[in-house]
Amino acid sequence: MDGTTGHQELRRVAKLPATCTGPAPEGPVATFDVFWQSYEENYPFFAAKGIDWHAMRDRYRPKVHADTTPEELFAIFSEMLDPARGHALRGGVRRGTQRRSARCRPARNWTPGSRSSSSHAT
Repeated sequence: MDGTTGHQELRRVAKLPATCTGPAPEGPVATFDVFWQSYEENYPFFAAKGIDWHAMRDRYRPKVHADTTPEELFAIFSEMLDPARGHALRGGVRRGTQRRSARCRPARNWTPGSRSSSSHAT
C-alpha cells in the first residue's frame, strides 16, 4: 500500500515453536527480557531519537536480579524509556511520583527529534 510506514507478511507455521509449548519464564529477569525484546521488535524510533537500545540493555540488565521488586523494575523501565520522550503517557495508575501506563500514545505536540519535557508525563 502507498503511504504505509512498513510492510509485514504473515505465514502459517506447521506447529508452535518449542519455546511456546512449555511454561513461560517468570520473575524480574524474564520480565526485563520480554520488555526489552518487545521494544526491540516494535519501537520504530530508536534511530531517529539516537537511542542505542542494545547499549541500554547492556547497562540496565545487570541491575535486575531474582529479588528485584516490581517498583524497582518499574523504575528501571522508566529510566530506559526516558530518552524516548516523544510519547506521552495517558491514563494509568499513579504510584508516588511515577505513573504506570494504561496505554501509550504519541503526544499531540510531538515532532521528530523533539525532546520537550512538556510532552512527557511523570
